[in-house]
Amino acid sequence: MTNSKISVDPELIEAIKKELNLDELKKKATHSNGEGQYYYDKRYKSWQYKFYVYDCIDGTRIRKCVSGKTKEEALKKYKQLMFQSNDFKFITKHGLPLIELIRKHLQQRYEANDISPGYYRRTLDTIRIIENSSIGKLNIQDISYMQLQKFFNELSHKYSDSSIKKVWEQVAQSFKFAVKSKFIQDNPMEDVIKPKSRLDKKELSALSLTEHKILSQYLLKSKISEEKYKNVFLLQLYLGLRVGEALALKSTDINLDNDTIQISRTLTTNETGAVIMGKSTKTATGKRLLPIPQFLKEHIIEQLEYSKNNKDNLLFTYGDKLVHPHSMNSQLKRMCKNLNIMRPRNLNTYFKTFLCNSFDRSWYACCCITKINGTF
Repeated sequence: MTNSKISVDPELIEAIKKELNLDELKKKATHSNGEGQYYYDKRYKSWQYKFYVYDCIDGTRIRKCVSGKTKEEALKKYKQLMFQSNDFKFITKHGLPLIELIRKHLQQRYEANDISPGYYRRTLDTIRIIENSSIGKLNIQDISYMQLQKFFNELSHKYSDSSIKKVWEQVAQSFKFAVKSKFIQDNPMEDVIKPKSRLDKKELSALSLTEHKILSQYLLKSKISEEKYKNVFLLQLYLGLRVGEALALKSTDINLDNDTIQISRTLTTNETGAVIMGKSTKTATGKRLLPIPQFLKEHIIEQLEYSKNNKDNLLFTYGDKLVHPHSMNSQLKRMCKNLNIMRPRNLNTYFKTFLCNSFDRSWYACCCITKINGTF
């Protein structure tokens, strides 16, 4: 047998190369210090970044791929995934930006079911303040307590005490997490002083007794056909329910024989902001059994009859959907404007104020108020 070479038409080879874009891909594919490879994929019209991450438990390599409309977007996703995967070699080489540390800590708490979806979403809004600041993109290894102090001092000119507190908690918790994870040795937040807001304090408005009487009489006389959610406001006015607690009520929570209402859940939001039925109340003591005042009983019966065909036994719905608690603020604002009364911050707050003014300030009275309202 004699060895013979198979001859291939050069034009055929060039045609195949052109069809597969081999030369173009070879030119555009780039290696980044052996950490991965990025290239432009014409088929999907996006930049692809392929790389390996190491399993922190058994040390095995796992191949990953991210994509983006631009090379910068693909590289950003690559870095975020490397930070989230706890790749110490990568973090040691490139450092760990503060914003990525905060995201990493928040994600771990969410995956461990330590925080609710609603809290997770709200915190993402909070950390955008940090992301857009001068320290957000700095590596935690390079941030001094003076830079942190300057950052918080600047916040005091723009945000309320409540907003400053939320940002403070995220930064402080994340730096503690960084020390425990041995990303850094010392915690610079230990020397930072939390400033107070320099903004003018907004006074919380409350209904006067006259305004309370006007609103109450209007709700008691209105029909559901005129004010669909009037009973939501009555439950807030006279039982102190949070709006989410009222909107989460089911017919099975009402006991007309004993004239009681069981509060056991509240509406909340998920990580995308959509309204969902919560599994419990806002606080542990939020689960409570409240008496139904006799003058409200006919309105409770009216609501039960109105919602009897609801498949989920809910008392209050928007068609077949859950009612968003924020929509109640708009309803209350419109109602108060038509009645020429000042709109309170919320009716739940008014109820607590009303109770405080009705009782003495003894320890026993305070316990009664918090028990009724499910505050603590």
